[in-house]
Amino acid sequence: MDASSFPWFTMIWQTLLVSAVSFVLIVLITSFVRYRLLTDTELAKSDPNATWADRFRIRLLAWIGLHKKGSFLASILRPSRPLTREEADRVESVLLGELRPEDEQLADGTERWGLLWKIDYAETRRVGERILRDLGEALPGVPVSLAFARYPQESTTPEELFRVLEQATAATADHSILTYVGEPPPPATAHPPESQGDLDPVTGLLPYDRAERFLQKFLATQRRKDFPVSFILLSIDRMADLQQRHGEEALLQVLKELSGLMLAEIRESDPITRWGTDGFMIAASTQPAGAMTLARRIVGLAEHHQFLPDSRRLRLHLSAGVTGYPEVSGAAAVYLNAVEDALYTARDRGGRQVVRYEPSMLRQETQDKPTDVF
Repeated sequence: MDASSFPWFTMIWQTLLVSAVSFVLIVLITSFVRYRLLTDTELAKSDPNATWADRFRIRLLAWIGLHKKGSFLASILRPSRPLTREEADRVESVLLGELRPEDEQLADGTERWGLLWKIDYAETRRVGERILRDLGEALPGVPVSLAFARYPQESTTPEELFRVLEQATAATADHSILTYVGEPPPPATAHPPESQGDLDPVTGLLPYDRAERFLQKFLATQRRKDFPVSFILLSIDRMADLQQRHGEEALLQVLKELSGLMLAEIRESDPITRWGTDGFMIAASTQPAGAMTLARRIVGLAEHHQFLPDSRRLRLHLSAGVTGYPEVSGAAAVYLNAVEDALYTARDRGGRQVVRYEPSMLRQETQDKPTDVF
């Protein structure tokens, strides 16, 4: 008996053949698309005639390929005029404090910046407002336009995403403009890190007695993802004097306001905890240079913030230490000791400053820590 006498056998054979051919075609098409994407990307990098717009569209295409089942945000930042190299460096410094390892930027000389973000849409409100505020100080008299668009909500093609962002930032004005293509994000709310158990009753943050274990887990997670991590330790200068002059109740109110100010300046994914009686520890998913920018920003904001409106005499000054890879590597305790060394150095130098850890700051003995820093 041959196979023709069994129609069911022929049907199964044909079905398997069609499935195999379809699978091979899908693999070939997918490989071709990936090859073209990689080739176009490399050509754009090496082609001296490729424009910034070409390269940014290719990066948009690459991100679309990476997030076919997800979403991301794209933005363009455009000053009202071409910047000098020094001014462009200030822009880079501001962006460095906001970008995380999963984000990306592409500069067009000193005229435009293309930015790609992997963050919640609600968080772009705080991010955008912080960028415009900081650029207002870094570029006095130079308005900027910053626009955000979502994939796939606003567009599913790189050409359309690029077009709507270009249109949104094309207008010039005598003041900076923040634009959201499509529906604006909801108001962002600052959250302490998710945790189990009681939080600090004053600040709502993770308390000091449970902070180190939490930070150990955060560091382990960053290592698994091959993400950078930096630690920022901030403390109030001369807190004992502040408490003596204004009282315990005023001090608690200052700590509460200060924690809110810090929460508004960091990503929701960057945990912040209490540290000791007068300190706050931030673990930021960024390189130490970005952490330095963030720490300086917080120190400056605290100095100009009006704490306790009824008391005009109260002005708060902070000191901060910063560390991260490559200055430090190893267990969480190594990072935490190093960032404390940097903070003590800042205080020894008079306070009211941010210091980045250097190996020369290493204290030989634990008892060398000052017990009274006031």
